[in-house]
Amino acid sequence: MKLASRSTKAQSNVSDLAITPAQARDAEQVLEEKINRIWTLLSAFEESSAACISDMLLHVSNGAYIEGSLMAARFIVHVEVLFGAIDRLNGLHIKATGQSNSPPNSVDGRFVISEGGQVALSEDCQLLLALKQDI
Repeated sequence: MKLASRSTKAQSNVSDLAITPAQARDAEQVLEEKINRIWTLLSAFEESSAACISDMLLHVSNGAYIEGSLMAARFIVHVEVLFGAIDRLNGLHIKATGQSNSPPNSVDGRFVISEGGQVALSEDCQLLLALKQDI
């Protein structure tokens, strides 16, 4: 008595998906290049943001409030770029999978729908707008 057997259909599907070692190396190399590019971009963004914060604090501590405000504005632009990139990635994810990463009560992460159905800006957007208006 045979306990288990593989069907020929399942075996043919597996062989259709098989890749050669050279193809696996090529795919790994492409993935590694993408990861290195992402890492490099994020590191540069982090360094630039840290420099903005450092310059802003240095100006304010020296009493140069206008220059400190200008650096704060520059930092806000950095944050806007970051949020814009996150929104774009979320849009690409939705396009590819049909599923959103946003909280269930939000629309694109910018607006929040209350239980009563009213739409309002999310807390993050309200904070950004308040910071922009102060500058």
